[in-house]
Parts: sequence; C-alpha cells; structure tokens
Amino acid sequence: MKAIEKGLITPEEAKRLTWDNIVKILTTPESSTKEISINISGRGIELDVVKKYLDELGDKLETYSKKK
Repeated sequence: MKAIEKGLITPEEAKRLTWDNIVKILTTPESSTKEISINISGRGIELDVVKKYLDELGDKLETYSKKK
C-alpha cells in the first residue's frame, strides 16, 4: 500500500481505515502515486488541489463508494 510506503499511515492504521480516513489520505499532497512528477505531465490536478479550491470557495469535497 503506497500510503504505508510513504509513511502516511502505519500498517496498524491501515487495518482500521474508514472511508473518511481514505479520503483524507487521498487529498494530501503526499498521496500521489506518481514516481516522477513534472509540470507538463498532462495528468491533470491532484485531489489535494481540488480540495484546497473547494475549501477556499466555502464548499466541500464529498465522496461515496458503491460496491459492485
């Protein structure tokens, strides 16, 4: 799990992850799984940037999960 490899959470914390915790991890700048980051990669913006702009607008990022 990339979050453990990057030191964002411990293996013990990974066992108890909630959906809210997952979203919090995904919206941190350190959560990118890209090996190399360049300005012209064309991959769009990361979720942390989306969350930052929504926060500035007084809105929030809402997520949900649907099991298949």
